[in-house]
Amino acid sequence: MRLRGIRRRVRKICRSVRAARYSEKDIRLIDITQKAAEINKILAETETPFVGFTDPQADFGEDYFLKLLRELVMDGEADSAIGSLCDHKGNPVPCSGDLKKECVRLDAETRFTFVNLHLCGVVCRTEVIRKAGLRFDEELNYCRDELFAVQFAEQAPVSVRLNHCIYKTGLVLDESSDMTPQSQNIDWYFDSAVKLMNKMKRDGRLSEIAQFSLLFLLIQRFRSNQGQKIKMVFDTPERCVEYLEQAGEIMRNISDEVLCIRTRATKWERYKKIYLAQLRNPHEPLRFDIRKDREDARLYLRDSDAKSALCGLSDIRLSVVIFHYEADSAGRPGLDIIFQVMHCYPSNSFEISFVCEDDKGEKKYRAEILTELAGTVTFFDRDAARRDAYHVFIPVTGGRRMSVRGEMQFGEYIYPKRISFSDVWQNKLSSNLEGSYWYTDSMLIDCTGGIIRIRPASEEARQTAEKKYLETLEKRLDSMKEGTRERKQLQKALRWRKLYWETFEEYKDRRIWTYNDKAFKAGDNAEYALRYAAGQSDGIEKLFYIEKSVDGERLRKQGYTVMRPGTDEAALAALHAEVIYMTHVPPYRKLGIADGMLRYLKDLMNPKIIRLYHGFPITRSASYAQMANDAAAVAVGSAYEKILYTNEENCFLPEQIIESGMPRYDDLIDDSRKQILFAPTWRPSLCIGIGKDGKPRYNSDYRSSAYFRLYEQVLRDERLLDTAKKNGYKIKFFLHPKMSAQAGDHESDETVQSLSCTVDIDYVTIMRQSDLMVTDYSSVQYDFAYMRKPVVYYHDPALPYWRITNFDYEGIGFGEICRSAEQLVAVLCDYMEHGCVLKPAYEKRIEDFFLHDDHQAAKRLYEATRALTDKV
Repeated sequence: MRLRGIRRRVRKICRSVRAARYSEKDIRLIDITQKAAEINKILAETETPFVGFTDPQADFGEDYFLKLLRELVMDGEADSAIGSLCDHKGNPVPCSGDLKKECVRLDAETRFTFVNLHLCGVVCRTEVIRKAGLRFDEELNYCRDELFAVQFAEQAPVSVRLNHCIYKTGLVLDESSDMTPQSQNIDWYFDSAVKLMNKMKRDGRLSEIAQFSLLFLLIQRFRSNQGQKIKMVFDTPERCVEYLEQAGEIMRNISDEVLCIRTRATKWERYKKIYLAQLRNPHEPLRFDIRKDREDARLYLRDSDAKSALCGLSDIRLSVVIFHYEADSAGRPGLDIIFQVMHCYPSNSFEISFVCEDDKGEKKYRAEILTELAGTVTFFDRDAARRDAYHVFIPVTGGRRMSVRGEMQFGEYIYPKRISFSDVWQNKLSSNLEGSYWYTDSMLIDCTGGIIRIRPASEEARQTAEKKYLETLEKRLDSMKEGTRERKQLQKALRWRKLYWETFEEYKDRRIWTYNDKAFKAGDNAEYALRYAAGQSDGIEKLFYIEKSVDGERLRKQGYTVMRPGTDEAALAALHAEVIYMTHVPPYRKLGIADGMLRYLKDLMNPKIIRLYHGFPITRSASYAQMANDAAAVAVGSAYEKILYTNEENCFLPEQIIESGMPRYDDLIDDSRKQILFAPTWRPSLCIGIGKDGKPRYNSDYRSSAYFRLYEQVLRDERLLDTAKKNGYKIKFFLHPKMSAQAGDHESDETVQSLSCTVDIDYVTIMRQSDLMVTDYSSVQYDFAYMRKPVVYYHDPALPYWRITNFDYEGIGFGEICRSAEQLVAVLCDYMEHGCVLKPAYEKRIEDFFLHDDHQAAKRLYEATRALTDKV
């Protein structure tokens, strides 16, 4: 044994000496952003023993490739090496394999999840590429790098990864992001489908490496178009169906073993994998086998020989999203709990119960499924899966200690289930946070080990619990690394929690209502609601939250109380708020309480949250679902909205609907000055973020976009300009606030003027002064229609909306829908030649749409809020 160890050390020394002989001149670095033909030419000509793949946008550390080279030489058995990849923000990209070791050897032949599809940053042996005749495919616009990586891994599956050798890509790797340009190109989808699969096949078959790679790429495409993230790349419904059929063809070539394998690399939940399996034969329902043993029950696809299960019963979590203490319909006080279950079992195959135990024994309360609150998962705007929601009410008897645990019964087997809490303000407790508690109605409630505990308590007991909790948070703070965002957030939350109790007597009897519009801009519903409410002598403090800005200073000079989010004063007011007018999700973020701080503070909060949106919900209504925010009420301005908010997805009760109208409409008094207003909505692919000054950054690529080209085609049309001049009209082009930095790209002249809504003029003023509005999908259409002025829609197929809209433009829209620049010009010229008069058909639609037109929305909203909050 000793001799063997000596030999290993000698071999290692010899390899180290051999590795030291190599330098960076032994690697031919190849820019993978070049055309495939150019890369192939370089590969054919290179004489170095190793090649490395680079990207000019990537950031490689010092001696990155040299470190990989020497480790590769020292290993001897590996044919490629790569470092640890971080995305453009510096966050590590999930991958398979041991991340704890400094250097890891991975064999994709023994475990196919070890295949590396990120070719940038890799060093390969040139000999392997030559012998296998590997080339970059010249037909693919996308996935040529992934195809080359798979073909290399099939020939040389053993690689090494240096976890301490880090490089950062310049690309956006989160395909769900709206900032990812490739996800908005139709070739990105079809190049990765059947076309790619056929190129990966060998003798009509796919290796497990190729299968897993195709699955990984498929998941990227579906994740990129999940829910509201849909990119709208398919020009017709038929093209989308074609892609889904190709996805089904891929799935028929992927085994259950590959589909069901657990890996961090795909980040794909099991219940979503069932949807992919369904694509194999979409017209026949999937069948499952459930295999049970004493420890667990597992779900398998019927007739599958896969070793990996789709899901185990132990994988299922009971995740609480709403946690109230209130009386039920019979007047009994208790815990009212709504929770979600992430699973892939047929919901009729099990029961979920909460078991309450006190000194008199146990009692079981069965949870009932809430179909109207289930979260529907969609891909490409097609329903794919559901996250079932359940409700249970547990009576609480005062003066007794109680414990509540979850359990799941599957046939004759009963499995205990831990109760966890999602980090939303209304469930009060936090999971995995020692000392977290909730004090209500002279009771202390906590959750330890996944079990809810309830015990009667005095104020003195509450103070003792608070002291222990603060001590725990202090220890947690001390254990965190200096300078991290998490530490800074906890540090601030800890200070605010202490200040809350120090100032409790000062604040406890104060009535505080908070308002906010956008982070750096006012002028929306909240400002107009504030204007009316602040004029009422009612003893209620009305506070407007806005970052340091021109609008904030304006409101302050006008005499309103302005709060800057993130300050101690603003935080204390938010924690004690009686009412929060929520204009954005989640409600506390705009008040300066970041998501990472909420878990430390949410037990202190008990506001009435009233939804006061920017405009009518024209996007898919599931994005407005009440479950995530638990609002007390929502303000509406149309019968259309009432129907939308009270449907099964949104589940507001009729008594929660405030038929006030939108407060900002109160200032919409027609002041037409013979001008045509263009007010299109934004496109995420053209926005590159917000600068440190809070303003949108300029996008130098904007002028090359179809968006710029098509609007310029209209704005510079000779017939349109001649008609405008002849009839005395001016044309105002008004970009969305997120794109206001691009206003200068559209040149202004005596007829056409391009304006910035953040610098030149506000929305309300320019809409009042305009005779007609051209928009695509913006919600400002409702403001304009409210003034009974004509709206024209520009829905060019080349500029599809990036969200799913459920507003019926054909049936209840306020004006003509133009599909081309030529059609739009013709409609606008006709309007100008006839004085921009609202046509009777559209006037009737407007009258049918709005509930009110009396400019009294803010007054109605104020009175409804008082009715919700005034104590009898």
